[in-house]
Amino acid sequence: MEGGTRVPLIVRGPGIVADVQSDVLVNGLDFYPTILALAGIERPAEKHLDGADLSALLTNDPTNPELVHEANGQVRDTMVWHFPNSIALESTIRVGDWKLVRNYDHVGNQHAPELELYRLYETQAGQPTRSDIEEANNLADAMPEKAQALNAKLSEILTEMEASYPYYNPDFMHPLPNKDKVCTINSHTQKGDRVEFSYQEHGAKVVRANLLYTLNGGARYEEWFRQPADLLPDSKVVAQLPAGTSHYFINLIDENNFLESYPEVMDMRGQARGKNPYSTMALPVK
Repeated sequence: MEGGTRVPLIVRGPGIVADVQSDVLVNGLDFYPTILALAGIERPAEKHLDGADLSALLTNDPTNPELVHEANGQVRDTMVWHFPNSIALESTIRVGDWKLVRNYDHVGNQHAPELELYRLYETQAGQPTRSDIEEANNLADAMPEKAQALNAKLSEILTEMEASYPYYNPDFMHPLPNKDKVCTINSHTQKGDRVEFSYQEHGAKVVRANLLYTLNGGARYEEWFRQPADLLPDSKVVAQLPAGTSHYFINLIDENNFLESYPEVMDMRGQARGKNPYSTMALPVK
């Protein structure tokens, strides 16, 4: 579960204590502010750095987690990883000894419960002892209050990040609850930079709409952007096309988290690079 997350880190340099093994939680985002501090360079005022300065940790006691601080001066004991796509489809939060995994692909999936809770360490008197570093014992059912508390904290952080989430695909070949209630998009019109779509609900309420657009459709490396569209009465959606838009899609998301795209976006996996760019399936600007 920690491939690419729990990895070895070796640090060597002037003033850094040698031959010390540490279980203090650090992050690749910490490298830049740490190097700036060790080199005596002030942080650029115009940059927001998510990482922490590890110089005090490295040059004093690399085993003391109290030496790693957030920007507000508090000791950092929390980290979040967000992988809403590809194979992972999960978010993770680590707070002290505890780790929670939230699986987005849990519906009808016996191998991925919605929440997994693990106690990686047992820390006593400031000294961590490995407990379940292998993540073999899921405690979510045995400790539901702990799991829900960490899940709420994870939601709070992801909301602050304006994180994106995966949606259910109504064209998925296997059964999914509420798949038969997904809306259909019936028509669209474009007048200048204003586009309007009409849709029909089939039991699930449409709660959100997004315009996806590109400024360089047909180029070797198409770049796509997303912006909210407006839901209107009478099952209509309107959006303004940004200046320079060459192609676009509309996405509708319903109350059950299904996403309906218009036009339909085909699966691009296995396609030769650049053979069928997304603009070939999108609506062209007239």
